[in-house]
Amino acid sequence: MLGLYIFLSNRGPVLSKGVQPHTGASKNGATGTPGTPGTPSSTSGGNWWRTSGTKILDASGQTVFLRGADDGQMATQGWTSSSVPNVAEMKNLSAWRFSFLRLAISWANLEPTIPTGSPSALTHTWNQTYLSELDGVVKLAQQNNIRIVLDMHQAGGWSPKFGGEGLPGWLYPQQVSCTAQAACTNTNAGPCEFLTNTAEAGVPIQPQQGLIAAWKMVTSRYQSDATVVGVDLFNEPQSCTKAGQPRTYHLPTASDNPLDAFYRLAGLAVQSVNPHLLLIYEDDAYESYLRVGSALTGRLDLPNAVYSTHYYPDSWGQGNLPGSCKPLPSPSGQATMMAYQQRAAQFDQPLYIGEFDGFRLTREGKKCRLLQSVSGASNDLLSLMTYAKDNAISWSLWRYDGGQSMVDSAGKARQPLIGDLQTGL
Repeated sequence: MLGLYIFLSNRGPVLSKGVQPHTGASKNGATGTPGTPGTPSSTSGGNWWRTSGTKILDASGQTVFLRGADDGQMATQGWTSSSVPNVAEMKNLSAWRFSFLRLAISWANLEPTIPTGSPSALTHTWNQTYLSELDGVVKLAQQNNIRIVLDMHQAGGWSPKFGGEGLPGWLYPQQVSCTAQAACTNTNAGPCEFLTNTAEAGVPIQPQQGLIAAWKMVTSRYQSDATVVGVDLFNEPQSCTKAGQPRTYHLPTASDNPLDAFYRLAGLAVQSVNPHLLLIYEDDAYESYLRVGSALTGRLDLPNAVYSTHYYPDSWGQGNLPGSCKPLPSPSGQATMMAYQQRAAQFDQPLYIGEFDGFRLTREGKKCRLLQSVSGASNDLLSLMTYAKDNAISWSLWRYDGGQSMVDSAGKARQPLIGDLQTGL
């Protein structure tokens, strides 16, 4: 969902064999140590959430929801301290009665330098500057009673190696670098190597084990702070095909499904660090879901698992409209949502819509533009909010800022978007 950015070399990493929480001030204005309760807060300490059937419950057993916004700025290769979620963002979310932020991070930013040593004894070089800023965001969220789900993000080309973001470029020494996804001819390499868990020559760790190591490091920083209430294990898993093999590797066969297997492996690893975290696992991206259906053979059968999808139709009643950037023909937005809900009910797990754009109300003349009147899209969003509220569905809007967002370039709330979303709280 994000565009091309250039990596800033002055954001370099610091070698760290052990990972310690950051103490002191970060550039976004927060102070203190995440994981150490400061002023009284409903998000600090042990107020963990858990799942029970299709519900999410707080520590007292009350039903709660993930309802708020996404922020993708820390996943970009061009991230800077000025683009990290700040005081104004947290205060706005709180004032608008949104109590949740899905915060995108990336393995490429967490570990921009290849690990050293043998596969059995690796030294990871974690980016301490990046982690310090992340600590500050978590502290700000705690101070404003905002819950966070950390989202391991990839988008726009899978890796900076292929003109996107997500997985580190050092995973692909045998691939040709490219600077824009449209100009890349080898973007299939990343998803295929990930789903088949294949390391290229000279890379000391398999891609899935590398990403899991990043997850274990990050979750260990906040294992005593329930501000970070969950993890989104992997954003929008992509399909791939291999020459001479007639299958799409992210789709299930009668005998296996690499995506199912990865989610279980990653979920178990995260829970070995913090068994309290919600484990959000995503089905196929919206476009691919419409074309080929679910990428999963079944549910993630682990405690606190939450089934998630992304949702980008043009309209509630008609689905995608003529001129759409999404697949045509398509079922109505309502029918797609009902299918998601039925699948979550079949899994006996909560449903969380991790991204949507309010039927294009967040768009600013982008490729996926508004194809109906503002009032028409607003009515559709009100219908979606009513449906989500009536059916106990969690959601977060893509995204808070950065264009295609909740706020405009002046930082002002988009209306009727914010008011429509508030009807679903």
